[in-house]
Amino acid sequence: MVHRKLFSILGLLVFFLSALYAVKLIGQTSERKYGGGKDVVAKASARIDSGVFGNGGRTLTVGIRTQQLSGISTQMLSAVKESRSIKAYGEVLDLRHLTALVTSYETAKAASMKSVFQLEISRNKYTRAKLLFKSTKYVSLEQLQDTKAAYNSDLADSESAFGNLSGLKGQITEKWGERISNLVASGSSFVRRLMNNGISMMLVTVQEAGRSYNAPGTALVRGVNGNLIKAKLISMSPISDPQIQGVSYLYEAPHTSGLPAGTNVVAYLDGGKEMSGVSVPSSAVIWYNGTPWIFLRNGANRFERKEISLTIPTADGWFIEKGVKPGEKVVVDGAQLLLSQELIGNAHGNDD
Repeated sequence: MVHRKLFSILGLLVFFLSALYAVKLIGQTSERKYGGGKDVVAKASARIDSGVFGNGGRTLTVGIRTQQLSGISTQMLSAVKESRSIKAYGEVLDLRHLTALVTSYETAKAASMKSVFQLEISRNKYTRAKLLFKSTKYVSLEQLQDTKAAYNSDLADSESAFGNLSGLKGQITEKWGERISNLVASGSSFVRRLMNNGISMMLVTVQEAGRSYNAPGTALVRGVNGNLIKAKLISMSPISDPQIQGVSYLYEAPHTSGLPAGTNVVAYLDGGKEMSGVSVPSSAVIWYNGTPWIFLRNGANRFERKEISLTIPTADGWFIEKGVKPGEKVVVDGAQLLLSQELIGNAHGNDD
């Protein structure tokens, strides 16, 4: 009996050991078949080249299969021309003062038009009364004097209405400039956009420009969310930012751009000089130690991290004048993953 129980226990032990081995074998087979994440990461990080380049970057060696599994993709850079931009600083203005002035101006304008209509009526009555008084005497002297008094009163009211209108226009000119004042006076579409809360207005100050500098018709403005917004020049501003010495301009952008009043912005204005270089997509730029970098593909499985300078924005990225050449391939998907693998590899190297 003892022997039978012993053999039974041994049999159960062999069974469980066989089952555990089978589970492990299946797991290894599955990982090799489907490319488990840990296996891919280990391969990528284990194949980091330790060579240091003169630009401070490093290179990674990553197999084709690992690139496919990691979603790494590149884009060939093309030669482009770009105007040198001037970096300016600005602030999104609170437009409540301007809208209040425009409301008052519109009210005064309506009153002025009404006064003109009323003055025309009283003037005709006075003119007719004078003719009748001189020719037929059907109008008494008292009636003539009444029509004259009414005419003089309406004339004074009209002059007062137009004086008020002129004063409001002067206030707009003093605070917001002659260009905006004329737009308000003419009832242009600018007034409709303003009163319908359809625009944001920015005071942009150019430090390196003299009074002879002609600001471009459009500027790229970087808002709080980092997106570049196209702004349209209104005019030179009669006021300037006391904290920034330079020439100030007023630019407008759609209110839907997400530029609340009081927001500080950075604007990029055309500097006039044309340069040659490449345009790098925003998705290719990564940040490490406060510095922007990109990964360039050198061969089928080698990637070099390269420092770049972000000074000239484009509609979908950055213009790079030096350090990157047309025809080179930049990583547009997976750059952050490559940086992570490089840092992991460096950590492993330091441990060794």
